[in-house]
Parts: sequence; C-alpha cells; structure tokens
Amino acid sequence: MPIHVNRAERGFTLVEFMVAILILTVGLFALLTSINVAMKQNMSNKIRNDAVVLAEQFLVNNRSVPYANLANSTVPRDILTGAVRMRYTIITTVAPIPNTNSSGVSVEVRWLERGDTGVADGQIFHAHSVSTLVTNTLAN
Repeated sequence: MPIHVNRAERGFTLVEFMVAILILTVGLFALLTSINVAMKQNMSNKIRNDAVVLAEQFLVNNRSVPYANLANSTVPRDILTGAVRMRYTIITTVAPIPNTNSSGVSVEVRWLERGDTGVADGQIFHAHSVSTLVTNTLAN
C-alpha cells in the first residue's frame, strides 16, 4: 500500500535549500565585513590617541625647557599600539614673535597607517598639531 504524504509535510526541496544557504552566506559575509571595518576604525582611533598623547607630552616638555634652549627639532618615536608598531615623527617648531619676549611653540605629530603611501611632498600622512605661547620670564 503506497504511503500518501500531505503536500505541506514534504519538507524542503534542493532549490529551496540552496537559496537559503545563499542568503545565509551573503548575510555572514556582510557581518564579517562590518566587523573588519570596525576593527580597522578602532585601531585607527588608538593610533590617533597615541599621537595626541605624544603631542601633549612634547608640548609640556617644551614649556619646561629654559627659554634660551627652545629649538626646532624632528624626533622619530616608535610606539607599540595593540599588535602594531607605529612610527611617529614629532616636529617641534619654535617661532619667535617680533618685539616681544615670547615665542610660539608648535608640535606636530605625523604618522602613516597601513595602506598609506608616503610622507609629505603631496603624499598621504596623518597629523595632529598643538601649540602654545612661551614667554621669556628672565627678560627685562
């Protein structure tokens, strides 16, 4: 005697199964892509935070240097951020202000992230700058 199966109880066909797998694959790919973008952005924020801290440290150091010893400088600095070793270039610029006993001190921190091609001369680099005014308190 043949067994009759109700049409609603037949289950999935091979085509329906393949379409479901395709939809799940596209969804997982989108999820993995968004996780990758979030991780890159998080690392970029950590790198930028390190640059801000470096700039502030150099600015504070320059404010504690005697006025006569203030000078322009370029200093490379390597910092481990997560699993990535970053190379920062700290550029200190001292610009005396005419007819005063003061100088403007500017600290710029530059860095390259993965995928960037070069520094300056029209190339891509990231930078953070801070500045302050330093007065010669020993001048008459």
